Amino acid sequence: MKYILKEKYDSAYNAGSKARDDVEQIVQSLSYQDLDFIYKDDCYSKSAWHKLLKNVNCFLGWHRVSKKLQNGDVLLIQHPMQSGVYASKWMLPRVKKKKQLKLIAVIHDLPSMRGLKCDNTAKIHDFQILQEYDCVISHNSKMTALLSKNYQISSEKIANLEIFDYLYEGMLPIRKFDRSVVIAGNLNFEKCPYVRDFLQQYQGEVHLYGVGIQEQKGWYDRIHYHGAFPPSELPLQLKGSFGIVWDGISIESCAGSTGTYLKYNNPHKTSLYLSAGVPVVVWEQAAMADFVRKHHVGIVVSSLLDLEKQIQNISEEEYQEMVDHVMQISEMLRDGIFLKTALRQCEGM
Repeated sequence: MKYILKEKYDSAYNAGSKARDDVEQIVQSLSYQDLDFIYKDDCYSKSAWHKLLKNVNCFLGWHRVSKKLQNGDVLLIQHPMQSGVYASKWMLPRVKKKKQLKLIAVIHDLPSMRGLKCDNTAKIHDFQILQEYDCVISHNSKMTALLSKNYQISSEKIANLEIFDYLYEGMLPIRKFDRSVVIAGNLNFEKCPYVRDFLQQYQGEVHLYGVGIQEQKGWYDRIHYHGAFPPSELPLQLKGSFGIVWDGISIESCAGSTGTYLKYNNPHKTSLYLSAGVPVVVWEQAAMADFVRKHHVGIVVSSLLDLEKQIQNISEEEYQEMVDHVMQISEMLRDGIFLKTALRQCEGM
């Protein structure tokens, strides 16, 4: 049998991210069965007692999981796990050995690379638990090279995702070329300083979607804040000719720890824009720049200071050709093709 570990606390399904929810839905279409992993978790408590209790409950959760598995089963786990890391560090290799499992990991994040303090939990997730898998689905070739070099994971057991899928239903609006841009996501100026600087510098029309900001008095007429929408509705709401995929403290480059992370990861925001039929703007050093160039689904810039000029130099015909390529990718993203392809490669290893 093939299973996907479905983490729950107190018998209630975790309210996961769009990316994690989509992985579950895609693998279920490939005959993977849900395998409930139940544990108790007071997510608002950071006390040592809470951490201990959480891991004790996770030990029990692994014990229940082990009873349901049969020898030779396939178990897919989304990395990093959201439950107790110390329990998983201890139990995962033992359950694997006892049941002779084939373990597959789908990487969402590498906590040790996110620019946050690389604490012991992050190290256990990335340098110990990740080693236990028979196949690892990496974001892209840049992350794969990093995993091989710094995390001692053989490239022979890594499959590249290329880009995260983005599932939703609905008829997309016809994309018009008005040279406007869109930024969707966290718009908080303190957490994403580039947003503030970009709004001050860019002279074209800008559409904003997300949290962390309110429409401010004195904004230019060219700046439009549309509010926040659920991930399943947002693709149908997006206005703009190009979607900006950027992070960090500067518009000159993706500087800072979060910006540097773009050199290795697949931002889910890229998938959002492309699934909605919107060509993207990416940093030239970002890992996703290779995908954008290969499939002709956007433009690559060294700095957002150059963006306005580059957009002005694009003709209507060139833009429509770009949109045609984007729509081909959109269909694949909405059908889960990229994960399905990587997963079949893993199953064949």
